[in-house]
Amino acid sequence: MSEFKLREVFNQETVNYISNQIQKNYPEFNKKEFEYETLKNFDTLNFKERNDRIRDYLIKYLPDEYIKLAIILEKSLGPEIIIDDLKGYEGFYILPMSTIVSKLGLKKEHLDISVSLLVEMTKRFSSEGPIRPFIRKYPDEMFNYFYNWRENTNPHLRRLVSEGTRPRLPLSSPIKQFIEDMDQLNKLIDLIEPMMNDPILMVRRSVANNFNDISKDNPKMVINTFKKYKDTNNPQIQWTIRHGLRTLLKQGNVDALELLGFKSALITKPNLKIYTKQFHIGENLEFSLSFKSTKQQLLMIDYIIYFVKKNTTLKPKTFKWINRVISKNEEVEIKTLQSFKQMSTRKHYSGEHKLQIMMNGKVIAEEMFQVL
Repeated sequence: MSEFKLREVFNQETVNYISNQIQKNYPEFNKKEFEYETLKNFDTLNFKERNDRIRDYLIKYLPDEYIKLAIILEKSLGPEIIIDDLKGYEGFYILPMSTIVSKLGLKKEHLDISVSLLVEMTKRFSSEGPIRPFIRKYPDEMFNYFYNWRENTNPHLRRLVSEGTRPRLPLSSPIKQFIEDMDQLNKLIDLIEPMMNDPILMVRRSVANNFNDISKDNPKMVINTFKKYKDTNNPQIQWTIRHGLRTLLKQGNVDALELLGFKSALITKPNLKIYTKQFHIGENLEFSLSFKSTKQQLLMIDYIIYFVKKNTTLKPKTFKWINRVISKNEEVEIKTLQSFKQMSTRKHYSGEHKLQIMMNGKVIAEEMFQVL
């Protein structure tokens, strides 16, 4: 079975569905020409190029007047999402239409109708990307919308508040005002902090992702926010904090570790053993760690592999291993296999690699191994 590629969410069936929806609400729409021009050499295009192709030909065959165009788009939307999560790829047909809004609807006189349209679209497929140009251009106006949406009964609209404002949203350009302007960043944190306790996991995950983004540039802001909840027993807030600190935890940030109860590890007899110090691409790295705990303590043990890149430099990647309470005088041995099979997400190269073991944020052992 061939591997699924994201670009395939845009295909002939998607284009046909969009054109059928548009023609129902705009009889003058030249469905035949739209489909022909859009699908020409479509299989050679990547995800973004396919989205932009659909968007641009929709613009070509829809009315020039933006308000008329917006009304047609809104009437052409399919049914709302009825679940409290985002799964599958069915809703991607909305994306080319929502990017029309961010391309053509940025004039001040169009702000209300554009935002209203993105609200309807996010109830069917997230508008997190298309709403970002509006945040950059009209931050005060958008925050007024966000404060209202934060209390909305629709979880997809609440998620738009936290996901659309992420400083470093994947597949989008950063929102620099939330990275460099401390006043704007404080305003963002004040906006999303009450959402840490949202009843819907989808929303809390988005809030945590936002805090995780913030931590990459302004870790102290996140730590200070989360310190307020250090003694909370609320499981929803605890989940948001753990997920929101994941980058800092991988980095071994002492403040983040202490916030979750991880103090300096007290152990004796640490022994890292690599069973396969030389192996071929496609095989496994097999290793174990043993040690003795001198007291009862909470330990987070990760391992870091410094992978050889194409240019022969080493690039580290942290892998979660164990996270549990270890008893006093307990002797621990843990083993694992790390696959070196070629994957679309990771290309392996031969050369000398490095393995490190990190315990509560500090490297306690390391060994080299050879990949052939």
